[in-house]
Amino acid sequence: MTDPNGRPPKTWLALVDTLIPSDSQSPGGREAGTADAVWQELSKMAMARQLVIKGLRALNQASQTQANRPFQALDADARRALLSSLQAGQRPAGWDDNAPLPEVFFTTVRNLVVSHYFSQVQGRALAGMPTWPDRPYYRAGAGPGDHPTPQEG
Repeated sequence: MTDPNGRPPKTWLALVDTLIPSDSQSPGGREAGTADAVWQELSKMAMARQLVIKGLRALNQASQTQANRPFQALDADARRALLSSLQAGQRPAGWDDNAPLPEVFFTTVRNLVVSHYFSQVQGRALAGMPTWPDRPYYRAGAGPGDHPTPQEG
């Protein structure tokens, strides 16, 4: 589902934009690089990647069935309505029987996208969380006490 240059599919980009839209105060998920970053991370997570790819295909199929156009061609309200039905566990018309359960697909994607967005500097700032982009001690494997409190920082 990735194009020959490794870019994420348009359906994925539209989905991320719908989950975290841009506004006058902040960049959306796509503008912040979340769409590309999570798509790259999925290449390291075989089971999650398969679930997402099958879900994206089903999402596009449902969109084609309901609106006669791909998900990315829907307006924002129609995309949100379709995602709301998935979140509620409703199988929309056109959802492939071999695709993941709608709520599993939605929850997986939402969790991946939102956790990445709010782990980045701009997302942390929006959430009112401290941002320390230049701190080398934020690394994998750091234990308790390895991270100073904001007062120490």
